[in-house]
Amino acid sequence: VEAGAIALALYAWAVWQTKGHWTTDPGWHRFATISMISAIGWFEIGIGIAVGRLLVFGASPVSWQLEAVIGPFAAGWVGMAILASATHLVPAVGPGDPAAHTRQRRILGRASLVRLVIANAGTAALAIGLPLRFDGLVAAGALLVSGTLALTGVLVVSAIAAGSMRPLRKGLGSREP
Repeated sequence: VEAGAIALALYAWAVWQTKGHWTTDPGWHRFATISMISAIGWFEIGIGIAVGRLLVFGASPVSWQLEAVIGPFAAGWVGMAILASATHLVPAVGPGDPAAHTRQRRILGRASLVRLVIANAGTAALAIGLPLRFDGLVAAGALLVSGTLALTGVLVVSAIAAGSMRPLRKGLGSREP
């Protein structure tokens, strides 16, 4: 399992080395790309914790304590992958024409760096607070992660709506001169 996780990290590094340098929609690209990289990073951390616990505690039930890995796996790996995927896919295959997809990318790129920092800080708080049973840290982490998820959800729904709207045609009833 650890070898597979290391191989995934090496593959992600190789892909990162060949990425394009975008000149448009920097917020959208930043959020989609860094969210996916964060997902892989949290997966690596979760696997490292799980393997480390097995090496230290052996095959005892203590090795399989869910609190030790739920933060990195659920909030970090799965959560960040879902946020990255939704952000990338809505303007790529969602409703609308190229102009609508441009609007969608702008919507989904809003506060990208802030959302990334908050989501990863929340995940870190959960990753530390859950196994150590620090309730305040767990509550703060849950609030940060759920807040980022909710905000990104609102942006995704807004982007879908922006792609679903039909532009008004010229002529009777239009707002264009």
